[in-house]
Amino acid sequence: ATLYLTDGADIRYTSTTEDSLENGLYCNGGTLKAPTSNNDYFFGAFDDAKVGAKGLTVDSDYTVGIRQTFANLDNESGKIVFIGSGTKRILATGWNGYTPGTSTHSYTVVAGGTLLFETGADWQTHLVVTNGATASTVGGCTGLTLKGLTLGDADTVGTLAVDTTDVIVVDGPVSF
Repeated sequence: ATLYLTDGADIRYTSTTEDSLENGLYCNGGTLKAPTSNNDYFFGAFDDAKVGAKGLTVDSDYTVGIRQTFANLDNESGKIVFIGSGTKRILATGWNGYTPGTSTHSYTVVAGGTLLFETGADWQTHLVVTNGATASTVGGCTGLTLKGLTLGDADTVGTLAVDTTDVIVVDGPVSF
């Protein structure tokens, strides 16, 4: 099956496992709400996942695993917005040999909780951290290559937490 999320779509998605792989996930507005408990297999392994300018919002107050990479919808600068107080773990391992590749969508916005890049996670995106949220590589991956980095905005702070040996390469604009 293919899942399309557009403006106003608000669904609770329990999990994707090796037995329930989806053909595609296409988002241009809408929210994917995580289950109401910790879930290491929240979603991932879609054959194709693309986001548009109105983006995909991922909402979780729990620790959830995301085993998925994203690209932009054709002719759009796609974004993913993470909200909720939970930890969203970007994982680089999947089921039965499925391994996520490189995420190339334009923007990743962390506006709640923590976004933790685990070992091997490869999200080459402009990372925006705001609203008191945190993006982290602590205990996870040892480096990221980003298209840009924005920490905070006019009214709120954003935190980038790294281990002392982590390397973050920013190939684009930087704003604090």
